[in-house]
Amino acid sequence: MNEAEPMSNDGLSIKQQEGVLYIQFNRPNKKNALTAAMFRSLAQEINQASATQEIGAIVLHGAGDCFTAGADITLFAENRDAAAAIEFLHAISACETPIIAAVQGVAVGIGLTLLLHCDFVFADDTARFSAPFVDLGLCVEGGASLLAPLRLGSKAANALLLLGEEMNATEAAQVGLADLIVAAPFDEAKAAAERLAQKPRRALRETKKLLKAANAPAIKDTIDREAAMFRRLLGSPEAQAAFQAFLGGKR
Repeated sequence: MNEAEPMSNDGLSIKQQEGVLYIQFNRPNKKNALTAAMFRSLAQEINQASATQEIGAIVLHGAGDCFTAGADITLFAENRDAAAAIEFLHAISACETPIIAAVQGVAVGIGLTLLLHCDFVFADDTARFSAPFVDLGLCVEGGASLLAPLRLGSKAANALLLLGEEMNATEAAQVGLADLIVAAPFDEAKAAAERLAQKPRRALRETKKLLKAANAPAIKDTIDREAAMFRRLLGSPEAQAAFQAFLGGKR
């Protein structure tokens, strides 16, 4: 991709500028719900950025008034396949390049769990975080069963992942899911990414690897263990009934 030249790719808008890779979830009419094609493209872009020192930081953000409503429910209701999403989760968890998320509106399901792999999360006061996996007959994914208690504490993790409770921006900042509540999350993320991109790349990446090293093997194992259970639950009567009820309510 040429410097500063935007590219549309399977529901994503991608731009590289001044050493920063900007990836926008770009399905605003679907609340930026993520499709299998989007997951595959996300994994490819993140893996490529991690494999080269050309990129100093990655910014994830959503088009319109939300971050992302998570995986497009038809991905599971029709295909019963989580492979593309798991590929993305492995990519973001292993990425050596710093990742910053700019969150406004809803961050649901994998839209929340991916934040646990970001190095910085900036949100505005419209941000709402939820992970209704259990209500859909599913288990958590993305290493969240390990990372959420570590990062948020067991009380907040249980509320999010067992009860499926929604967390507002202030609550997210209090427990460490969001780093800062700001008026313009994308502007804050852009400024931080540009600062990171100006730093010595090898030192930056090696420091991130050291910060993540203690938990990296356990995170990978947890993602795989959750994925195995997730696949089994996808075909369960409870999950399929929940998907059809959700889709029926959207018609």
